[in-house]
Amino acid sequence: REEFGVHAITGSMVQSNGAKGKTHVAGCDTEGRPVLYMRPALEHAKNDHDGNLKHLVYQLELACSAMDEGNGIGKMLVLLDCKDYSAFNSPPMKTSRATLTILQDHYPERLGKFVIVDAPWYFHAFYNAIYP
Repeated sequence: REEFGVHAITGSMVQSNGAKGKTHVAGCDTEGRPVLYMRPALEHAKNDHDGNLKHLVYQLELACSAMDEGNGIGKMLVLLDCKDYSAFNSPPMKTSRATLTILQDHYPERLGKFVIVDAPWYFHAFYNAIYP
């Protein structure tokens, strides 16, 4: 986290990467966990790998800051919405792998649930390709 410069990332730094709403904190679920909504079909900055990762980390940190640990809420729900997802609008494989690495290596204790909706039939093959 320190090497990545998490505390130096600001909203204005990542604003252009999140302009279409591909990843954002979308309130809380019924258990009070912050919801990190991810919609890869809205990817529009495919050539900005580092910017996309900074945007992801910024949103993860926002979700963490929305947790009410005093009341036992220390985890988030990640909702991956694959509506309209295709090979033409998907993030590059490098970015997809880095996203999973960030979630798995730097936020493992923060993930309460990961839900995938509207996954295309070929998603299983894609998942196997990027699974660490």
